[in-house]
Amino acid sequence: MFRNLRSQPWSGQAQGLTYQRAIGALENYGHYAEVTLLGQKWIETLERCGRFVQQFDPFTGAPALSKQDGYGPTLLAMLEYLSRMHGVSLDVVNGQVWWSALADGKDFTYTQRWGDRTWTLTSEKGIFRARLNDRELFSCTAGVRVVTDLDGKNCQVVGIDSKPQSGSVQMGGQRIEFSVAPNQVLRLDGKKFQVASAVPFDYPFHKK
Repeated sequence: MFRNLRSQPWSGQAQGLTYQRAIGALENYGHYAEVTLLGQKWIETLERCGRFVQQFDPFTGAPALSKQDGYGPTLLAMLEYLSRMHGVSLDVVNGQVWWSALADGKDFTYTQRWGDRTWTLTSEKGIFRARLNDRELFSCTAGVRVVTDLDGKNCQVVGIDSKPQSGSVQMGGQRIEFSVAPNQVLRLDGKKFQVASAVPFDYPFHKK
């Protein structure tokens, strides 16, 4: 029933609301690397488009309604994907902070505030550093997500890229090396990381 009609919002074209809802759906099943793939495609499309429209041609990325702008779910999806790839995301319900920085050579600073607390991630020259207010929590090789509690403790490393990543986390005076696959979660156990969970990943765009 896919018709790809520009004038019909539910004809099968890529929707801002669908992209937004896909984030939580994929993360609930541990597909963190797939969220990154969607986010990269979404940001590239929005950069070319220059506007926040409701839907896009799935083959060309062209906006369906040329005069439309300011569609809320499209804007919110962009902000959420950015926080998952290059920023700080608060999971207050589970008492977690997600610190994410892909290894794409981009330097940036991202700040998230809640109450009297400020969490700041600074990525520079392939290393990202995490701070809570004025206290540095850790530094890590870019290319992964580090998950802590709201106080910056109980460290985990998550594979959010479509390729395996290796590096180290420096925390509490110790340097701990890691190697993590896409959708793999490593939990710090003493002085080394152990696999806590892993979900299969299949890159959807490779040639068979």
